[in-house]
Amino acid sequence: MVHHQLWRTDVTRTLSAESHGLRLVVQLCDETGGTARFLVLRPGSGEIPEAFIGSGEKDDVRAAMTEAELMAERCAALGLFGLRPPT
Repeated sequence: MVHHQLWRTDVTRTLSAESHGLRLVVQLCDETGGTARFLVLRPGSGEIPEAFIGSGEKDDVRAAMTEAELMAERCAALGLFGLRPPT
């Protein structure tokens, strides 16, 4: 179930949030007429580098945010990357 995590915006109009220990990133694609790209990343720590989990493109920012959150929830539900399933 998507809960729309607390999303932050930076000066490049990129939105980011954390969900289930993963970093979610959404960016508006001006060159494609308003679509939005999303990325799901596993943050690095110590000697472990940041890892790309998945990405996609949606018709608008809200849909991209929702899809990124769903991808993070699916990863957690499957126990990937040592994530705990949602409660």
